Amino acid sequence: MTHTPEAIRNLVLVGHADSGKTSLAEAILHQTGTVGRLGSIQAGTTVLDYTEEEKTKQHSINLAVAHCDYEGTRINIIDTPGYPDFFGDTHCGIVAGDIACLVINAKSGIGLNTRKAWKLADKHGLAKMIVVNKVDMDNVDLDALTESIREAFGTGCVWFRRPNASGGAYSENTDALADPDQREALTEAAVEIDEALMEKYLEEGEISEEEFQQALRKGIIAGAVVPMVGTSATKEIGIKDLLEVVKTYMPSPLQAKPRLDAEGKEVKPDGPFRAQAFKVMVGDFGAQTYIRVFAGETKGHSSVKNLNTGKEERVGDFQFLQGKTPEPVGALVAGDIAVIPKVEGISAGHTLGEGKLMPEIEVPTPMVKLAVTPKTRADETKLRPALDRLEREDLTFKTERNDETNELIIKGMSLLHLETLLQRMKERTKVEVERHRPKVAYRETIRGTADTRYRHKKQSGGAGEFGEVAIRMSPAERGEGLVFENKVVGGAISASYIPAVEKGIRQCMEEGVIAGYKFVDVKIEVYDGKEHPVDSKEAAFIKAGRGAFRQGVEQAKPCLLEPIYEVSITVPDQYTGDIMGDLARRRSQPQGMEQSEEGTVIKALVPEVEMQTYSQDLRSMTSGEGIYEMRFSHYEFLPPDKAAPLIEAYKKAREEGK
Repeated sequence: MTHTPEAIRNLVLVGHADSGKTSLAEAILHQTGTVGRLGSIQAGTTVLDYTEEEKTKQHSINLAVAHCDYEGTRINIIDTPGYPDFFGDTHCGIVAGDIACLVINAKSGIGLNTRKAWKLADKHGLAKMIVVNKVDMDNVDLDALTESIREAFGTGCVWFRRPNASGGAYSENTDALADPDQREALTEAAVEIDEALMEKYLEEGEISEEEFQQALRKGIIAGAVVPMVGTSATKEIGIKDLLEVVKTYMPSPLQAKPRLDAEGKEVKPDGPFRAQAFKVMVGDFGAQTYIRVFAGETKGHSSVKNLNTGKEERVGDFQFLQGKTPEPVGALVAGDIAVIPKVEGISAGHTLGEGKLMPEIEVPTPMVKLAVTPKTRADETKLRPALDRLEREDLTFKTERNDETNELIIKGMSLLHLETLLQRMKERTKVEVERHRPKVAYRETIRGTADTRYRHKKQSGGAGEFGEVAIRMSPAERGEGLVFENKVVGGAISASYIPAVEKGIRQCMEEGVIAGYKFVDVKIEVYDGKEHPVDSKEAAFIKAGRGAFRQGVEQAKPCLLEPIYEVSITVPDQYTGDIMGDLARRRSQPQGMEQSEEGTVIKALVPEVEMQTYSQDLRSMTSGEGIYEMRFSHYEFLPPDKAAPLIEAYKKAREEGK
């Protein structure tokens, strides 16, 4: 071990797509002598975007880690994806970091994911800094950008190293701390968290250099001060300034805000060994489990307890990664970010070591669904393990079997997200799937009433069957399912046959009557019937119950119900009109609008069927700047013109014997 916790800085690069996070990491590695040449995204030579799919798409898909040494300071770099489709890995990276480095494109400014990353860093108590990258691009207005950053994130955002110019004239940064006006603004922001120091500053008008530096560091940890640095990653301008600010002002794991365990108690870095897995990648030679050490020390070639499963996991050497390249290491200290290779019993979010569990890693709920089936018979047995592997790697990818529609469903952040993962599965395992929109789980019910009698009679050839039932049918309250009541008096039907009648009705409700969907919310009263002393039996009354139910449904104004979802859409203000118009075309019920830090939040109730392509539609309408969430709300009557094709298709399929 060549470093101590005091010397570590855990830097997680976050921000919107095309801000240059990966290029910034590559410049850091090159400027510190960690790599011999500057990695290029266009040439596919980066350390951190190392997978073939990332090289092809020329943007990050997975979280990646690297490290470097700068004048005795160990800087761990966690590079996260900027596209909303892969934002789950940003959540994982934030969990492992102490310093959120928000990278902003100097020309395009603050993106939606920049705001989301800021809120996420705030939630986890990370110190924050801002890197304004691509300052060398044409038409960059640094003054306007500074104003928009301070407006979005607060007046504590202050230049530490400010570009001397923009566009082609940008060649270096100036030390903004030496500027009297900038220093005054910084001092005012820094002393806010120290009452005694603020009192001294107000009374005397100044504080000493030592007090100023201490106040800056405290202000950064508290979130009152956010250092800003200018860079051009591709031209490697400002990189040493960035490193100097990270080394001098940003917190080590011992100085950062204490992490809390799942019970809300502080995890002390000098306590017993405790680490959390924040990412798993499964390769051809087993799993690579990325961990962050929050407390204590540990050595390789030993056992470590998985506190989530209670099992002891045997580990060999730990590894530090430079992208995909491992460096074996024998021991870890608090603050280290490392990999445990070839251990299968650990999942992302699991806590290792001693003490209480760390909080689960919260990631966005996947919104987009596809139904998948194996493309060939040979793929059938390999599909489930291949999907499990993807699910283990990506916390925003989920699979489930819908027993109602008998479909295997995959869920992700977007259609692009799902297609990317399915392509990865194909390249790794040669397993291919057919994909289609999942069936919507409509429901059948009635609006009216019926009074019907049905006789089931079979008395030719072999044992006879006889059962007759009379039922009254009416709508039940939403959510009640079947309300079944026995109103038979005088022994018209033996009590022993009543359960068979109910069984037949329940069978029919599971199968559906008019369109093949589950039947719900109906009240049935069995009030009369007949039986035969020889031919009546349970099977006969099951069939009589089925027949009476189907007959009654035809008379009781049958209809379909459709699932309705609560939808919350967040978009930049300029897209509000387009979104509202589009929602109206989707048969939505507006539920209001509100403003948030990310933009305008539009809320509506929307039928599920109208949301099946919303991920790609929203991307198209907002140039990728919109995000949405949805959750099931309730069922409502499906308009007759929408129900008719479903009923007709079911009728045709039955006639054709399908």
